[in-house]
This record gives sequence, structure tokens and C-alpha cells, in this order.
Amino acid sequence: MKKRGQTTPENVGSILERVFTNLNLGIKVKQYQIWDVWEGVVGEAIARQAQPHQIKNMVLWVNVSSSTWMQQLEFMKKQIVSRLNDCIGEAVIKDIHFRIG
Repeated sequence: MKKRGQTTPENVGSILERVFTNLNLGIKVKQYQIWDVWEGVVGEAIARQAQPHQIKNMVLWVNVSSSTWMQQLEFMKKQIVSRLNDCIGEAVIKDIHFRIG
């Protein structure tokens, strides 16, 4: 018999899911999957020349080895954004900014 005011324990997974949702961490966790899928999305040759650096306000910042690669990747930007979002299964980035670094 339960005493007045007692509740049943809540599943830890449910608690974490609620916390992630309230803090909007779910999308952040998904955004950081980009590092795991980057080479598979852009290919080995591009991954050797360009690597994700940070995500800020749904914009992925990518360090690129040279201005030549930066220009080439600018032409591919929309395709890369689309493929990354498709791979993650949700629109986790809106844009990519490339910089030499």
C-alpha cells in the first residue's frame, strides 16, 4: 500500500529525454554527429582537405586547407548541407561557412 504523497519512480531515460527537450539539447547532440558522418558524406578526398570546426546558430564552420578548396566547396555547399541533414535525419544545420585554417 502506498503512503499518501508517494509516487512511483520515474525511468531515468524519460527524465533525460525531458531535460534534453527542455534545454533543447536534442538538436545539439544531433549536430555533433556531423563529426562522425563527415567523411562518409563528403568523401575521403574532401575530408582530407576540410574538417568541421564548430557549429553556431545552426551554421557549420569548416576549416579548409586552401583557398582553392574553399572556392570548390562553396559551389558544393547546398549539396553538402542537404546530405548532412539527410544523414542525421533532421535539419540540424542551415548553412556552412568555410575558412582557411
